[in-house]
Amino acid sequence: MVKTDRPGGFWTVRSRTTAPCWSRSASMDGCGFGAPRPGSIAVTLRGHEGPVTGCAFVPGGRRLISSGNDGSVMVWDLQTGTGEVLARHHAPVYACAASVDGRYFGSAGQDGVRLWDARTGRPLAARSDHRGPVYACAFHPRSPLLVSTGEDHTVRLWRFAEEGVPRVLRLHGDQVLSCAFSPSGHLLATASFDRSVLVWDTETWDPVRALKHHAAPVRFCAFSPDGAWIVSAGWDKTIRVTEVGSGRQEAVLFADGNFMCCAWSPTAALIAAGDEWSPEPHLLELVGAGPPSVRGALQGASR
Repeated sequence: MVKTDRPGGFWTVRSRTTAPCWSRSASMDGCGFGAPRPGSIAVTLRGHEGPVTGCAFVPGGRRLISSGNDGSVMVWDLQTGTGEVLARHHAPVYACAASVDGRYFGSAGQDGVRLWDARTGRPLAARSDHRGPVYACAFHPRSPLLVSTGEDHTVRLWRFAEEGVPRVLRLHGDQVLSCAFSPSGHLLATASFDRSVLVWDTETWDPVRALKHHAAPVRFCAFSPDGAWIVSAGWDKTIRVTEVGSGRQEAVLFADGNFMCCAWSPTAALIAAGDEWSPEPHLLELVGAGPPSVRGALQGASR
């Protein structure tokens, strides 16, 4: 069910069986890589010795990196479907990221944050500044900055081209589970167990917006391709679309289970989201031109 906070109540929900976009997924038995054909999976990438916790495309689209509970970070050739272990942590890895120029990989896990040479797999640096597990990491799109979030309620800013102690942002009241930069790099969004998504100005590192629409912990957040919208996935069994500038919630998708992840397609036409009970992702289709507030409909369904 999809609901809008604007007058008019609930929007129509319809089944959607095709997904005209490349997709990725992480699961208990491997990484799924979806081809742009109706309902098809091009290949399932198997290599981790346990649950796969994260994945990210390397710029250029020919490689994928993935992280796992087995402590490994793997790199996959999407033309051949083959993969190799790039690096290993000494404990489970919960997230991975690739820099925009493709030169660096980052990984976050039980034992801290790691920075790797994307070509050779050589470890470049390691940080254990967080007091506890690190749940997420993200590269700034335009500067050598890696952000990490953790169980210690903090967001840490690591300028990996420089030595020194990372800057720490402490406004969340509980574990910080996810982080994402806007495409321009001017904003950072962080999602927390405290039920909020905070939006930060990356020039001053002051919070510019506190989004408190969820009724339970927020597991994941992502910006739209134009940076004007944030989609957030919560353990209140909802996906919420919010306008960054006003903080106004524009749409809500309800599911049977707690949402675990969400992503915006490069064209902004689709939002994909996964919940703990559905074996396949939900797709929100943004119909018409303009932002969600002026589109003809926002439809959500399970594939």
